Amino acid sequence: LLVLVILCAQNCALMIITSYSRSLPGPQYLASSAVAAGEGIKLFFILLILSHSHGICNLCSVIRSDIFGKGNQTAKLAIPAFFYTIQNNLWYYGMS
Repeated sequence: LLVLVILCAQNCALMIITSYSRSLPGPQYLASSAVAAGEGIKLFFILLILSHSHGICNLCSVIRSDIFGKGNQTAKLAIPAFFYTIQNNLWYYGMS
């Protein structure tokens, strides 16, 4: 339940901040830059949580075993991730 609340708050804050920043006068940023920055922030927090739960020393082994060691599972998750990135780009396009 906590994860759903956090995701809801994150999406609401993203919509408010994006609407405000797109309405400011001046040069507009690229939607792909905003999507890449958002995904970079998520990656940072994921690595932070993984290092907290498994330790910094075991972080590389966890990534190696869970991502590169399970190629089939990673490939299955790559397809929805690709469409999620397209959805985010279209969302920014719709906001402008």
